[in-house]
Amino acid sequence: MPTPNVSPAQREQDEVVTEMRIAAPPERVFQALTDATQIALWWRNETVGIENVVLEPRVGGRWGYQTDKPVDGTQRFIVHGEVIEYDPPRLLAYTWFANLHDDNKRRTVVRWELTGEPGGTLLRVIHSGLAHQPKARTGYSSGWPSLLQRVRDLVERELKGAPQASPVPSSDEIVAELEIAAPPDRVFQALVDPSQVVRWWGQAGIYRCTKFESDLRVGGIWRSMGVDGNGRPFEIVGAYLEVDAPRLLCSTWRATWTGDIETRIRWELEPAKTGTLVRICHSGFAPHPELAQAYRGWPRMLTWLQALLEKGETVKQRQAASWR
Repeated sequence: MPTPNVSPAQREQDEVVTEMRIAAPPERVFQALTDATQIALWWRNETVGIENVVLEPRVGGRWGYQTDKPVDGTQRFIVHGEVIEYDPPRLLAYTWFANLHDDNKRRTVVRWELTGEPGGTLLRVIHSGLAHQPKARTGYSSGWPSLLQRVRDLVERELKGAPQASPVPSSDEIVAELEIAAPPDRVFQALVDPSQVVRWWGQAGIYRCTKFESDLRVGGIWRSMGVDGNGRPFEIVGAYLEVDAPRLLCSTWRATWTGDIETRIRWELEPAKTGTLVRICHSGFAPHPELAQAYRGWPRMLTWLQALLEKGETVKQRQAASWR
């Protein structure tokens, strides 16, 4: 929002304005701006990532993050603020205080405006309150265009065949799908064979499955055990509800990090021209919407499965990463 009662010259000193057209609907772009997992994916560059991302989607909600390493040789960049406007999928604004600003006690404001257009969205970001932050203003003048480019890359890459979660998920389920160059029976085996599951399910720095058990029959129990990115143990257990190889696999899902809450996962495998369209539907979140955030990693998991089946890449060979 332009600063009131100021001249164009003064406004130029106060604001950094950047806009970009993205070939995706406003709902999808807005999701990328407000989902903590996705924010961490695009708000990074080749050398510095971010962590401890929080964005509470409501007016008055907390917002913030910090870089995972120093950005000036000595200090991490730490941002915090409060959501002051929230009107999905049209508008998002929050205050912005940063430790490395010239005056780190002075408030600035970041405002995202999304306008639907034929073929996509015009995304505009306005960072205001920078008249007394000359060093920061210079940095943001080059930084915001790069960030918008990464938002566009993330969202448009999905439209070109990369794995994706459903653009506007329902309150009950998360859906992700990916085409894999392998026949359905080969994909199905990779989902249920314990010796194969531990080869693809995980990545150092995130989590990895170290043991998998599977009694492949309706009513049979499956169990995944492993360690998270910090070496802490976890366990996921479920019972098979539907087994129709190589087309369908459905089971319950209960994980240590969500206590006794039980959800369901459904794998659907459809023959495709180049192999198999693999779709995962994780449902049962309506009574516990706060849990859905923990399962935005399904697209990443599909790429792990793809890497094993198409390239033979295993967890041990995969480069370490983190939830960024």
